[in-house]
Amino acid sequence: MINKFLSEIWDWLKTFIIAFACVYLINMFLFSPSHVNGSSMEPTLHDKQWLISNKLAFLVGSPQFGDIVVLENPVESLEDEFLVKRVIGVPGDKIEIKNQHLYRNDLLLVEPYTDKLIEGDYDTSVIVPEGEYFVMGDNRGYMRSNDSRAFGTVKEDLITGKIFVIIWPFSDIKVFGKGGQ
Repeated sequence: MINKFLSEIWDWLKTFIIAFACVYLINMFLFSPSHVNGSSMEPTLHDKQWLISNKLAFLVGSPQFGDIVVLENPVESLEDEFLVKRVIGVPGDKIEIKNQHLYRNDLLLVEPYTDKLIEGDYDTSVIVPEGEYFVMGDNRGYMRSNDSRAFGTVKEDLITGKIFVIIWPFSDIKVFGKGGQ
């Protein structure tokens, strides 16, 4: 009787260890949950939404213009360890902000994912270096997004995944296609 009980406990323990290892490996190398903290990605993403990022996407490719990505916060003094932003410039792109408008390679960007002009004195021009990206939040209100306007371009190795689905709240479930749309 005791042997049967110990055998069953051992079976449950093995199942738990295998399940934990699978979840850990999936989280480390394939998919990872993220959440939105604040309004920097509005109107596309909202505070307290839960997302899943695909980590595999950038093991076999590179971030593309329009992708919504998770990145390690390049500013260590800020409380958020990770940020969710949109890729606006890829290596070699010329990004300009002038007169509240955003230009990529001298072309005015039409951005259906944002609902306002860039507020504030952000007039700038930058050529995105090789291996780096220019990222911005979709909320272009003054001081609404901690992004490349504040901390400059980010190195590719800081980008940890590509957002592909909103999973919470259930009423907001959405799968993102190419270019974060």
